[in-house]
Amino acid sequence: MPSKHIILSNGRSGSNYIANLLNLHPQLTNYGEVLGDWTIPYQLHQKVSLGGNSVESYLDYIYESPLFFFMAQLYSVYSKIQKREKINFKTYQQIQSVGVKDFSINFIKRGIPNYFKDRPKIKIIHLYRNNILKRLISMKNMQSTGTISTKDPKAVKSKKIYLDPNTILEELAIFEKEKEEQFSLVDNLTNKEQRVLNICYEEFFSSEETRNNLTIKIFNLLDVKPIALESEQKKILSTNLPDLIDNYEEIEQILKGSPYEEYLS
Repeated sequence: MPSKHIILSNGRSGSNYIANLLNLHPQLTNYGEVLGDWTIPYQLHQKVSLGGNSVESYLDYIYESPLFFFMAQLYSVYSKIQKREKINFKTYQQIQSVGVKDFSINFIKRGIPNYFKDRPKIKIIHLYRNNILKRLISMKNMQSTGTISTKDPKAVKSKKIYLDPNTILEELAIFEKEKEEQFSLVDNLTNKEQRVLNICYEEFFSSEETRNNLTIKIFNLLDVKPIALESEQKKILSTNLPDLIDNYEEIEQILKGSPYEEYLS
């Protein structure tokens, strides 16, 4: 049976990029999100108790079921055909590690914050984004454009985002809490050095060299041969805040002197 892994993150933190990277490796499969109400597997679980009545048994089934793997491969083939993209069908025998990517808020929402603590063999790619202001902007851009991820950034018609000065501090406080809760899921795990790889979004995307080095660390964590791969997913937004925020000067004045001033840099 393949080993198990997860990309543990929160929205707009680069998890689609890394999931795509893993799926390009011939010995890895990552199913993506499985705990959100919008996901097909979780909708099936709600209807037919996929894997069992509890959320824990449902996740265990996803990790351990060859049938689920096969159905996911068929769905992937169908999706690739629909999009006229290259098919990347894999057999269960060739897979060394199978996993999901999901948000820490979903583990808390579903009432299973100890899922990883109770399953010490699951390897964790802990992906976090330090700058919660840019994460908020990315979230609002996604809501505005409807684009979650893309292989062609030029095809996305992004525009500057207006941030409500009356709610900006409250929104950032929510994102800060999510980041703290995300770290709490892995801080108290045993054998962290062997099973957890912390990856900062800002560091990962700082340079091609850094990205390649961290990719090698990911493959080493999952005990597969490191291969030179580049994710098909591309970054959409600029890193320059004045280019992203329509009312930048107003937001800058609000954040100066606040606990979130550091995110202006």
